[in-house]
Amino acid sequence: MIKFQHKLTIYDIIQSNIQRIGDIFMQEYYYPRLKDIREDNDKTQKDIAEVLNTTYQYYSAYERGVRDIPSHHIITLAKYYNVSTDYLLGLSNDKNK
Repeated sequence: MIKFQHKLTIYDIIQSNIQRIGDIFMQEYYYPRLKDIREDNDKTQKDIAEVLNTTYQYYSAYERGVRDIPSHHIITLAKYYNVSTDYLLGLSNDKNK
């Protein structure tokens, strides 16, 4: 019987950590921002789903982080809310940058 051993390389460790950091960032900043801006504008998930021409279930999954939101939806939301895409993505706290 042949035994294979997988040795972790520095690259594997770095990639794993980058993924974890990205996941934490999305959970802490991006997904809550989608919900916060929607609620700040007194909109329901159904309202925003209609703006995006998608279903309520899909939009709900975007806010919860279950599905990745397509980039064209991010652009549509930025225009709809009159904010920058960086703000929506949690990369800036300035709505216009």
